[in-house]
Amino acid sequence: MSLGNTLKSAREEKGFSLEYIHEQTKIQKRFLQAIENDQFEILPGKFYVRVFVKQYAELVDLDVDKLMMEYEGDVPAVNLEEEAVGAIPPHAQATTVVDNSKWLKLVPKALLILFVLVGVALMYSFFNHYSDDEAGPIVDNDSGEKFVDESEKKPTPDSTTNEDSEEEQDTDEDEIEGTEPEKPVQVITPTGIGPDKKTSTYELTNAPTFKLKVASTGTAWVSVKNSAQQEIYQGTLSNAQFQEFDLSAETEVSIKTGSALSTQIYVNDQLLEYQAGLNQSVPQTITIKYIK
Repeated sequence: MSLGNTLKSAREEKGFSLEYIHEQTKIQKRFLQAIENDQFEILPGKFYVRVFVKQYAELVDLDVDKLMMEYEGDVPAVNLEEEAVGAIPPHAQATTVVDNSKWLKLVPKALLILFVLVGVALMYSFFNHYSDDEAGPIVDNDSGEKFVDESEKKPTPDSTTNEDSEEEQDTDEDEIEGTEPEKPVQVITPTGIGPDKKTSTYELTNAPTFKLKVASTGTAWVSVKNSAQQEIYQGTLSNAQFQEFDLSAETEVSIKTGSALSTQIYVNDQLLEYQAGLNQSVPQTITIKYIK
């Protein structure tokens, strides 16, 4: 049985229609028909042959690794460079792209304005201090006596009252009470790797919020599910694309990626470091439990 027939048979056993496969994977129906007919030359490129076949196989609960090894000769080989520079596939959903070029153009101007303002402030402070020192005490030209501003006289120890001491004490107490408490530092703790080295778990503690960011440095298919295992995102991210989620109301999140090497996960802007021993060359499922 060919690769296309194997996928088609698995789909029919599940009772899935071709339209259902299209809705779940966002792969165009003509590409799905081409895969089932083993007409891989119709697909947009070698890289997407492997991507589409893997998504199709996962949806019909086939062992992807075993399937790819069994039909290794039927699926076009692709090297790492082709994978890294792959274009966005025709079925990919719209993703949020951050274009920093406009902001980068404004940086030199902003820095120039900042330097000018700092320079003006320093010059004003210098000349103001220099003028006060040069002015000195005022002298009466007739008598030669120096006049001292009464407001500049320092109080003697005898002139200090209890009220002044109490006022200073109250001010100190107000300053202490107004001091902002230190913000808690979140902790991300690795809690284990699955025996197949395709799954890993973490615990997030000491964090008032749980904001997730999934970014790609190459090209990777990504799926994100909440604590109820409801899919809140599914799509392909290419270089410089990312998705952000506020999961503060959830107790855990599950991130599945087709390429861990090309996927970066940030928790409250802190990069999640993969655990040692994880097989990053195969699809990975990363679970983060939020301990409030």
